[in-house]
Amino acid sequence: MIKMARGQQKYTDEEIRAFMLGYAASNVSARAYAKKIGVPWAPFMFWKKRLKSNAPPRKQKHRRQPKYRDIEDDLYEFVMAERKKGLIVTRFELKERALNLARAKGAPTFKASSGWLTEFLKKRCLRYRVPTRHARKSVFTEQDLDDELDYFLRLHNSVVLDGTPNDRVFNFDQTMIRLVSPKPKTLTPFGVNEVTVKHPPGEKEGITVSLTIRADGGKYPAVVVLKGGKNGELSDGILSKLKIPGNIFLESSYTTWWTEQMDNDWIKYTFPDDKEKQVLVRDQATVHKKVSSELLLRDRNVEQIFIPAGRTGDYQPLDVSVNKSLKSFFRSEYQARRASHNEVTKSGYLKKPGRQDFLNMISRAWQNVTADVVRNSFYAAQVLEDCEDNEDFQSSDDKENISEKSGVGFQSSGDEEDNGDQSDCEMEISFFSDSILASDDSCDFENGLPK
Repeated sequence: MIKMARGQQKYTDEEIRAFMLGYAASNVSARAYAKKIGVPWAPFMFWKKRLKSNAPPRKQKHRRQPKYRDIEDDLYEFVMAERKKGLIVTRFELKERALNLARAKGAPTFKASSGWLTEFLKKRCLRYRVPTRHARKSVFTEQDLDDELDYFLRLHNSVVLDGTPNDRVFNFDQTMIRLVSPKPKTLTPFGVNEVTVKHPPGEKEGITVSLTIRADGGKYPAVVVLKGGKNGELSDGILSKLKIPGNIFLESSYTTWWTEQMDNDWIKYTFPDDKEKQVLVRDQATVHKKVSSELLLRDRNVEQIFIPAGRTGDYQPLDVSVNKSLKSFFRSEYQARRASHNEVTKSGYLKKPGRQDFLNMISRAWQNVTADVVRNSFYAAQVLEDCEDNEDFQSSDDKENISEKSGVGFQSSGDEEDNGDQSDCEMEISFFSDSILASDDSCDFENGLPK
């Protein structure tokens, strides 16, 4: 006999068995049948579950053994060996490899069909993914290990032992932004053979953007290098039409590359001549190692530490996380522009973004990169040691004093940052010029930019 709760009716095993037999013979739901016989819903479902658990186990479905197990084993070993080398493996290569193995093993009936390949990938837990990182250096010599050790010793001595505050530890690098930057994937219904997206020409056109960040989370205006004429300069007509956002500086060159003159001007503008020690972490690009740059940095008491060759993906803060965040925001900005612009040229092609569009998009993308992302990138790149001893070196001066000393307009990590007003401030001249003219005399710039 099944005991019910106090105040409820008790049912014998025979009654419960009769209820279950009646329910099995009926064509109604369990809830409807319980209501029909006047049994509470909860105990009825308990009986049903117990009856199901006492039922004999279902007969296991017979699985067919793979017909070409030796081919699949060799193919799996091939895939893992290629991935260990850092090589890309495609479906076409797998099919070709499988057919060659079948011919070598005497299996002429093996077809390497698409269905077989799909089942093979599923059984071996293989899937296609977009590469998340591109490694350049594969073999490290003893000299490489010595350079890496020397790099970390210099960082430890300059930042930790010398007590350099985080707002005086910098990272600077250039990155390329594609003018046409669609997102890599899109939703589409099942069964569609071709996934077509419409974008303007110019997917191979890239623009150099130079970024400067600080270990305390500060961001300096991004420097956009546009393609100029044969003399490397933009015409007065183009400059007069451009309205440059407040967190963007504009430069131009014939090759759109970062030049020695730009590097010298950037050093003069970024590092004040106040003789307080500062640390600059950069990669070993040729333009960074010019004698003129070394002399300017030495005069300003800036210690330049070069990242070991081939290790910028691991040890450069901008490459570790900031560039990815910036390009992700830029793709979102481009996606929003593409959704609202359907103008076509005379030839019927979609119009690609112009110079002003690019400046606006990169300005909003750079503005969306948070101070936490910038700050954490220095720890992820092992430029800063994650320990409590360095908490006293977060800032040497308050924000106003730093702005007055440097003369540089950076975005601070403080809560009083006002990003909304920043994009409204516009300049109409290239960024290292001595005479910066504002489009509106009443428009001033945050955190130390010229008024």
